[in-house]
Amino acid sequence: MAKSREVVRRTTEERRREIAEATLKLVAKHGVDGATIVRISNAVGLTPGALYKHFSNREAVLAAAMDIMDRGSWISESSGGDVLSRLKNAAVSHSSWAEAEFETLLHPMFQFAVAAGRGAVYDEMRSRFRSFLKASAELIDEGKLDGSIRKDADSQDVAWGLLMFAWAEDVARLVGLDEMITSGASVRVFHALLYDISAETGAKRDGAE
Repeated sequence: MAKSREVVRRTTEERRREIAEATLKLVAKHGVDGATIVRISNAVGLTPGALYKHFSNREAVLAAAMDIMDRGSWISESSGGDVLSRLKNAAVSHSSWAEAEFETLLHPMFQFAVAAGRGAVYDEMRSRFRSFLKASAELIDEGKLDGSIRKDADSQDVAWGLLMFAWAEDVARLVGLDEMITSGASVRVFHALLYDISAETGAKRDGAE
């Protein structure tokens, strides 16, 4: 007697995550406009009607996909005795993180960026990058308190520098300029920024005046 096929039932959250991950892959392959509800539902084995039981509309599906693209993890997961050390280590680890996540996270991010000149996608992208800048500025403020970063450093400017560093490496990989990463050039430029804001550098300058 043949065994009955076991039905694996996913929780609502598991199914939503599956849909969001499938959407990211479709965005990477077809662009934001090409990630249609029909393609998304086919990718996860659902009818469009069944997919709408998990998300109210296509914009909600795209927003869930963008939630997976955590731009700040290369900083938040870095280690070090103080904030300045964490940032130095984060700069070194960003390249390997970006390489590992390029197809699954960064390539879709570029597609979202291209489509961000209009509507809900624009609002979502702007909100996420502003959140990154806010969290980064708060981290710099933390560094001022632990004594590793100069108190007169502009936290917003430094946060913008962090984002520019990440963007520069991501775009370099996108257009085939990997040698700017593998040669260490991008990290050296980033470390020059950190050297300028370090409390130790500030103390040396004050002592020389």
